[in-house]
Parts: sequence; C-alpha cells; structure tokens
Amino acid sequence: MGKQSTFREDYRKAFRLLNLVRTMDASILPQSILQAMLEAWSPYVSLFFTARLIDRLMAGNFQAAAWSALWLLGSSLILGLLTDYFSSRRNLLGNQIFHGLTRLLREKAMDLNYATISDPDVAKSVTSTEQFSRFHGGLFGLVTQFQSLLKSMLSALTALVLIVSLCLAPTRNGGLLTVLCSPMPNLISLGLVVGGTCYLSSRVNRRYQSQEHQNSVEHVDAENGLSYLLMHVFCNIDAGKVIRLYDMGDMLKENYRRYMDIARPVYVKMCKSERAFHLLNTALAGVSSIYAYLLVLLKVMAGAVSIGSFTQYVGALAAFQNDISRILYSSMRVRRVVNYLGHFLDFLALKSTHTGTIPTEKRQDHVYEIEFHHVSFAYPGSTEPVLKDLSCKLTLKHKMAVVGLNGAGKTTFIKLLCRLYDPTEGYITLNGVDIRKYDYRQYQALFGVVFQDFQLFPFPVGQNVAASLHFDEERLWRCLEQAGVADRVRAMGQKLETPISAVDEAGENVSGGEAQKLAIARALYKDAPFVVLDEPTAALDPLSEYEIYSRFDELVRDKTSIYISHRMSSCRFCQDILVFQEGRLVERGSHETLLEAKGLYASLWNAQAQYYVK
Repeated sequence: MGKQSTFREDYRKAFRLLNLVRTMDASILPQSILQAMLEAWSPYVSLFFTARLIDRLMAGNFQAAAWSALWLLGSSLILGLLTDYFSSRRNLLGNQIFHGLTRLLREKAMDLNYATISDPDVAKSVTSTEQFSRFHGGLFGLVTQFQSLLKSMLSALTALVLIVSLCLAPTRNGGLLTVLCSPMPNLISLGLVVGGTCYLSSRVNRRYQSQEHQNSVEHVDAENGLSYLLMHVFCNIDAGKVIRLYDMGDMLKENYRRYMDIARPVYVKMCKSERAFHLLNTALAGVSSIYAYLLVLLKVMAGAVSIGSFTQYVGALAAFQNDISRILYSSMRVRRVVNYLGHFLDFLALKSTHTGTIPTEKRQDHVYEIEFHHVSFAYPGSTEPVLKDLSCKLTLKHKMAVVGLNGAGKTTFIKLLCRLYDPTEGYITLNGVDIRKYDYRQYQALFGVVFQDFQLFPFPVGQNVAASLHFDEERLWRCLEQAGVADRVRAMGQKLETPISAVDEAGENVSGGEAQKLAIARALYKDAPFVVLDEPTAALDPLSEYEIYSRFDELVRDKTSIYISHRMSSCRFCQDILVFQEGRLVERGSHETLLEAKGLYASLWNAQAQYYVK
C-alpha cells in the first residue's frame, strides 16, 4: 500500500469513489443520507417525549402524560419501521455495489490492451482491490463509513445545541449552586472536559490508524496464500485428480497450516489493537458520562431544568462524546477504505497504450507483408529479453513453422506478431507501415489464433466457435467439419446451443482433444488472413493429428498459416521453417534445406525421428 496519503488527498479520492457509486445506482447515496438522519435524530426524539412524559407525570397532569406516551410510542414505532426498512435494503444495496465493483473491474480489464492487464503490478492491484472488497466491504464499506460519519456529525450537532442550551439555562435557586450553575462556569468546564476528551480521542485514533495501516498491509499479504489454497486448489476439480493420485492431501493441509501460522499473528495483532482502541475510547466516554451526570444533577438541583429533562440532557452529553469518537473513527475508516480502493481508481484511469488510427486494408487476395525490424522484447517487470534483435519477413500465403526448444521465444514471437505486446526495441511493419500506427482492433482482426492455453467458455458451442451471440450456422458447421468435430457436436443434446459445461444441466463436457478441435474451428470461422496455431495438435490422437495436417491446404486455403510445434513431423507440411534458439532466429529454410545444413533443426529432427524409425 506504500506511504500514507494526506487527509485532503484521501477525501478527494473518497468523493470520486462515491460519485462512482452514484453511477451504479442513483438511489444509494440519498437513501444513505436519509438513513443517517433517521438514526442520528431518533434517539433525541425519544428523549424529548420521555422528558415531557416524566415532567407531566411529576406534575400530576395525567391526560397530557397519556398524550406524551402516545407520541413516544407512535414516533418509536414509525422510526423503528423506517429503520428496519432501510436496514433490510442495505444487504441488497451491498450486494449490488459489490457486483458493480466487480463488473467495473472486469469491463475495464477487457478494454485495456493485453500488455497492460498482464503487467504484474496491475494484476496485483486488481487482486488487492477484490480481496479488500471481500474482507472489508469495498465500495459499500465506504458508503457505510460515510453514512456513519454523517450520522455522528448530525447527532453531535444536535447534542451540542442541547448542551449549550443546558449551560445557558438560568438558575432559580440562590447560593453556591447559582455560582456553580451559571452559564460562564458551565461553558468553561464543558469546553475543558469536551476539549480534553476530544484531544485524547484524536490521539488514540491517530495511533490506532497507524497500527491499522500496517495491520492491513500484513493482512492482505497473509490472506494471499490462504485465498489461493481455498479458492484455486481445494475445490478445483482438475487439481483434485492430481491431489488424489499423488496423495497430496497431507502436503496441502500442512501448507494450509503454514499459511495459517503466518496469518494468525496478524489476526491476533489486529484483535489486540481493536480491543485497546475500544477500551481507551470507553474510558474517555466514561469520564464524559461522569461529568454529564454531575452537571445535569446540579442544574436540576438549582432549578435550571426539570427532572424530566435529566435523562434528555445526560443522554445528549454522553452522546456528544461518543459521536466525537465515532466521527474520528469513521473518518479513519474512510481513509483506510480509500487507501485500498485508491488502487481501483488508478486502475480505472489506465489508458491503453495503443493509439493507432490508420485502418487496415481489406484485401480479397489476402496480400499482406509483415516484417520484424531488429525487434527485441522483455516482459513487463523483467529486464531479461526473451527475443533479441529479431529481423525477418513473413512469406505470404505460405505454410510456415516456428520451432525451437522450450523458452526459445516462439510464443512470444507470435504475441508480438498479433500485437498483444509492442516491441521493447525495434518495430514491426505491415505492408511497410509500423503496425503501431494501425487501429488496434482492426490489426488484430487479421489473425485467427489458437494458443496452447486456449480458452473455451461455459456458453453454447455456437457462441464459443463464432465468438459472438449471432453466427452463420452454415459457415459454422463447415468450420466444425474442417476441424473434425462436427459429429461430436451433432451428438450433443442441443447441438450448437449446447453449453460447454457440466455446471449447466443441459451442458456437456468435452475432452481435451475435442476442445482443441473447437478452438481450431474458432480460428477458421474468423476467416482471418493469418492463421496461427500454437501447438495445434498437442491434445489430439495420431489419427486426428494426421487428419488435420493432411487437409490443412483446404483449411487455410489462400491464407498465411504459422505453426508452433514441438512435433517436428508437422514441419514437413510447411514450405518455410523458422528455427529459434535463446530468443534469436538462428536458421530458416525448407525442411530439406535445413536437414542438409545439419544445424539445430537437423539435430531436433533426428532426435525425434529415432522414435518413428524402426
């Protein structure tokens, strides 16, 4: 969380966050203000009618006392019903704000370019915001603290008016009581007691705020490991297979205990800090209560106020001190929430780095020429380049293969080609123009890509393949046929409308190979000039793999196709092969030319060929 910001900076951010809440639901803030007013003044309404009731009973005016009792009961009933109504809506509003925050995070993440959202610092900021929202209320917590702050301020102001009126009330009896209960001594003593307790309360709150800041940092760090185990390991179906086969239960439980051992001291420290804070504030409130009883008792004895007003003024004096304490506490809580959600504002303020505006040319002949000019690249947060001084031109309408050992930079080469990242050094051109000058979305529309970590979603098959709610069924079935998965889809209960998920009652799971074929069908459906397949047959059986490759001329037609593969046999289908080693392009040519060169490609081919040759 870093260095603590100033009061002014925190409240400026707080009002920006409240404005964000207003955009989610315009009724939330007015309701919170009404509820704060209701909760602030309800106790004083009861005190007022109680004082009138006691005075009229003491005077023997039973008819008036009855009316006071009715007013007391009626006002209590109405205020109680209103309080219950607002309280019942709080849970709904809390869920609404929480989901609104999550939605904003997700929508913003989708609007940002891939390089920005994959930055570790950005990802950590989003994770911290979501964790704080789960544990401490997030935006709804901010609304709650502002409501508490407004309630305490209104209550304190009301109490102050009553207290000042008490101090100014003239005495009817003479003697020492007249001196003790005269306005000036009362105002001076009130100022000393209230000022002293307020000063001490502010010191207690500042110290607690400093401790809370440190505790909050440690709390989030301690929760990271626990949250990962609870949400991504223990209840993960795919992880469950590995856990059981390798009998990892004891290891995971021990790691959970280890994380708990790290977190427990943080929880203990938080509890001790909270307990000490409330104990000190209770002690200060006790001092104010003693002063309140003495002052009001003297005023009653001096005839300045009635016996019925005793409860009213004692309540006001006690409430004033509590309100001051709550104002300081709520203000501290507001700043604490802002300290976390400030990252959220920074995240919303992020802008995509892609600023190109030139439209890409829509060519029916798919004649596009892409060239890398001395390109080097290091991932965000790293200084070690993954690609180093890469220069190459992609041959049009050819089937190309990109090969090399793990970590050679093959997938990174494709990410730069598709403009998921921009080069750290050098540049890439499309038809002679730097690709950063092109409209970002239009440029990416040139590529149909299947990465090795492709994703299918728990939506209908048709939406998964078309990447859209609406699609051309005839064209979609043709792509499914080409990818070799049409028969599997026809066997599904709702065919193209079948969700790919067992979570939905009508949904169905697919195997890894079937999922990969659906991903290939998605790339074909896009009908982009460049088809990029990163390990396209990794999950396929040998027959399906052969079927894909043997019909690949039909699949890509007149497009430029690029493969990344560890299976060297796939390279025989390609006219152009790029060989990467440690981030550099070390060889390039046809299969036969590279074998004759007896370099890295030849050694990789021969290493795999021994498993296919008897």
